Amino acid sequence: MDHLESSSPSDRARSAPALSAPRASDHSVLQMLWRQKRVIVFCACVALVLSFLYLLCAARVYTATSRVLVQRAEPVIMTPQARASDDETSDNFLATQCELIRSTPILAAVVGNPKSDDMRTFDGVQNRMAYLKRNLSADVGKKDDIITVSFASRYPDEAVKIVDAAVDAFQKYSAGKKRETANEVMAILEKEKGKNQAELTAVNKKIVDLKREAHTISFDNDKGNYTLTRLNSLSDALTTAHLETINAKTALDGAAKTIGLDGDSIPDNIAGTVALSANDESTLRSQLVALEQLLQDRRRIYLPDHPQIRALEARINQLNMAYIGAAKVRWEQAKARETELQKSYDAEQSKAIEISAKASEAAQLEADAKRISQTIDGLEARIKDVSVVVDSGALNITVLEYASYEDNPVKPSKAQVPAIALVLGVIVGCIIAMTREVADPKLHSGDDVKAIVSAPVLGMVPRQTPAGTPSVLAQIVELDPHSEVAEAMRAVRTSLTFGVPVEQSRSILVTSPEPGDGKSTIACNIAIALANAGKRVLLVDADMRNSSLHQVFGISNEYGLANVLADKETPTNAIQTCSVTRLGLMPCGPAPSAASELLNDAAFAEMLQDLYKQYDHVVIDSPPVMRVDDARIMGATCDCTVLVARADKTSHGILRQAVDRLADVGTFIAGIVVNASQAGTRYGRYGAKELPAPDAAKNKKSEQKVSH
Repeated sequence: MDHLESSSPSDRARSAPALSAPRASDHSVLQMLWRQKRVIVFCACVALVLSFLYLLCAARVYTATSRVLVQRAEPVIMTPQARASDDETSDNFLATQCELIRSTPILAAVVGNPKSDDMRTFDGVQNRMAYLKRNLSADVGKKDDIITVSFASRYPDEAVKIVDAAVDAFQKYSAGKKRETANEVMAILEKEKGKNQAELTAVNKKIVDLKREAHTISFDNDKGNYTLTRLNSLSDALTTAHLETINAKTALDGAAKTIGLDGDSIPDNIAGTVALSANDESTLRSQLVALEQLLQDRRRIYLPDHPQIRALEARINQLNMAYIGAAKVRWEQAKARETELQKSYDAEQSKAIEISAKASEAAQLEADAKRISQTIDGLEARIKDVSVVVDSGALNITVLEYASYEDNPVKPSKAQVPAIALVLGVIVGCIIAMTREVADPKLHSGDDVKAIVSAPVLGMVPRQTPAGTPSVLAQIVELDPHSEVAEAMRAVRTSLTFGVPVEQSRSILVTSPEPGDGKSTIACNIAIALANAGKRVLLVDADMRNSSLHQVFGISNEYGLANVLADKETPTNAIQTCSVTRLGLMPCGPAPSAASELLNDAAFAEMLQDLYKQYDHVVIDSPPVMRVDDARIMGATCDCTVLVARADKTSHGILRQAVDRLADVGTFIAGIVVNASQAGTRYGRYGAKELPAPDAAKNKKSEQKVSH
């Protein structure tokens, strides 16, 4: 079986690896950033310079701080259980105080201070209240319950005055609000105490009159009587119930006063379901006061129809109704209990009257006196507790540290500004670098090729500096074998020799995506490198539309490949020799009118079969893939194809399209050569052989030209 049958295009297509475009990896992104490292470094340096200029020109800002301890000073009128419950429901107490410090009433007192008019801090500030809200802060410590009040300004002395003024206004405001509420409660308690004292005086007068009528000093002789003993027990219970009724009535009157009513004129539609204790009622009242204060603050910010205003008003109305309803239920229950006890007491009293009318009457009066006296004692105890709040205020506010400032400004930060500028500079540099890469998607290195297609990179051929003539560059392996370019071409030869099986590298097609990529130069040097390795090599110029082989080697182009294919003659007549040992040359010949038809004919494959008998390798220089179909036609017939891409010229999309077009016809792409790479390779000049002058090289080739 001949060579053509043993290596058909379909067989090579099945054996060839898939050449689909891989996804860009993180490594490729890093490579792009590395190529643009100068842009990134430049942006970072510019950012650092700007940050240093900012540090030199920016105004210094100082922060004055004061530390305040805020504790509750509620009167001891709640049980320990109720107080613990109140503490659990007020975990945000300190946070509320922080917001109160920054609220409108406090800041209005600071702005209203006549000394603030002379402060340079407010120069050019039209809305001082809003300015203070933005710059005055109050925060609770993370590891303690101390509030830190701070204010930032370019004038540290004025910042100290503003912080001190805010703390002082907070102290006065808190004390004033609690005194108003405590005074109202005090008035109610004093009024109730006066009523009970008048009632006690009247009862004592009746007892004296009764004893005078009975002509006795005491009625204690009947203590052993069961009826009188039971009557005394009921009297004690009635006393307790009556005191509870008075307390409930006092709470109800205080609650009704909040909605402008009297305790006796509360509508029947306001009714509660559960009676609250006096302690719980006090807790509910405190919540109402806090919500009313919050409502006043929100009304200064939002319109009356704002959802928050409506929600707060609804919540306050709901709590007021609940508070009044609960107080009313408590009072009604107390009255009902007192009524029931009174009935029992009256029934027992009737029995006692039958035994001793006078003794029972005296005992009743004494019990009433005792009950009234206990009520008065309870009212006096509450009056003392409330008076403590009136004298001390609602809160214990202790200034632990008065306002002061540090010598070093807080803004601008000498550490943060350069760090932030450096990070921003690097980010901007990376963005610019990626934008440049996207805007200019050209190949730069072998890593770019790996990120686009899966074909192997046979080598990186550096750009010749200084660049020689096309003739010299095409023979650089022979004329300057110690150069970096020659070493790179020998590396390509090595990749082909050891990376591609011998049966798949007999005919090597060299093409490129577009003109100007250097495919002819690479083809000539690959052929010379293979010949220098001891191989018999034939270099064929198959670019029938733009032949150049005859110009490079200075040979005749009168008879060549086009004649062999058109006349179906033996290729030996078209082969010429040159100075390179074991290298034969086949020029293109006169340009035919239908090059694709000639190459698509079976004569091309037959010619290759004849050439395999004489040469180890046939290197074919073909037209670009993207311009004409000649390369695809020959690629389907040749054993392997080498695709030449030019650095900084060939785009990613063009390379991908060229690979796809070749793969579509079953072309086995042995690899890609990146030509004119600016990045240095691992090869350097070794030896001292100088590159001959272009004219001398051309003359030398012309003299040794022999027509075969």
